[in-house]
Amino acid sequence: MKTIKFKYLLLLLIVPGITFAEGIKGKYTKEKKINRAFSVSNNAGLDVYNKYGNVYVTTWDQDRTEIDVVIKVSGNNEDKVNRRLNTINVAFESTKSMVIAKTLIENFSANNISMEINYTIKIPKQGSLKLSNSYGSTVLGEINGKADITCKYGSLKLEALNSNSNSVNLKYCDSNKLGFINQGTVDAGYSDVTLTRSNNLKLQSDYSNIKIGEVGDIMVRSDYGDVSILKGGVIAGTGRYLNFKFGSVSELLNITADYGNVNVSSIKKSLKNVAITASYTNIDLNYEAGFNFDFEVTLRYSDLSGSNLNFSTKNEKNTSAYYKGNNGKSGQARVYVKSEYGNVTLEQL
Repeated sequence: MKTIKFKYLLLLLIVPGITFAEGIKGKYTKEKKINRAFSVSNNAGLDVYNKYGNVYVTTWDQDRTEIDVVIKVSGNNEDKVNRRLNTINVAFESTKSMVIAKTLIENFSANNISMEINYTIKIPKQGSLKLSNSYGSTVLGEINGKADITCKYGSLKLEALNSNSNSVNLKYCDSNKLGFINQGTVDAGYSDVTLTRSNNLKLQSDYSNIKIGEVGDIMVRSDYGDVSILKGGVIAGTGRYLNFKFGSVSELLNITADYGNVNVSSIKKSLKNVAITASYTNIDLNYEAGFNFDFEVTLRYSDLSGSNLNFSTKNEKNTSAYYKGNNGKSGQARVYVKSEYGNVTLEQL
């Protein structure tokens, strides 16, 4: 996404003296390693605050939190490299129930100096995680405790967030790949996200493309971009300047959309209710054979097309129309559509 890349580069320009280790490769490279281990309870929490590097977190069957940090500084002036390295450290706090690790970077005036602070962490299998990382990649294994993840100007890859309370916040992050989120929220700004599966999700996104494989129940609030769901149970939400693309929907669909498109490839016959209110949006609803429903469609500056529709009411005027009727057996499901400046298609597969 060009907007993301531009704003990312702009931010680097206004933060002088900071580059990444994979950027400038200086004549001299120095590194410092910090290794800490803490005896904790089996569900202890971990808070991590880092920037300018990568963070890797996994779990293990031990009541111990281990943190390995590698700090690298590179540049063409050996004295400046050494002095810069000495200005970077990690502050730790710990109890039996909580460990906190925070990267500390003192001000340092020097050009053409690059740095990278990388964490490799192991936490107890039932431990919770609060993590904030900027300007780097974040990679998580399977996290069973509560997770609160914030990533800015980097990327996030995770295997699974299994608890009933998870939060993922992404800003200006590219190529985010999320495996499984049991239940929680995802807030994405200028960040493309691929999520394999979730049971229950609240999604908020701006200027982002979201791809979801399978979701049980989802609430969406999105502007600018695309939201694509291959398979959904309950799908509800709002979108502006956005394309909604749904593969199959099996229980409920409730969408409010402005300036975009709503496309459903397969409404399952088990679905009970469709409600769509839209303006300047084309609506394309395809339903499988055996989906019996009553429909009510209200249009302004729009047209309705479809097959196998039995009309009980047709009220057509110059700029508006109202249709009511059914497909198959009446009283099984309901399809309600209200559209202005956007055509509506109801088509059997």
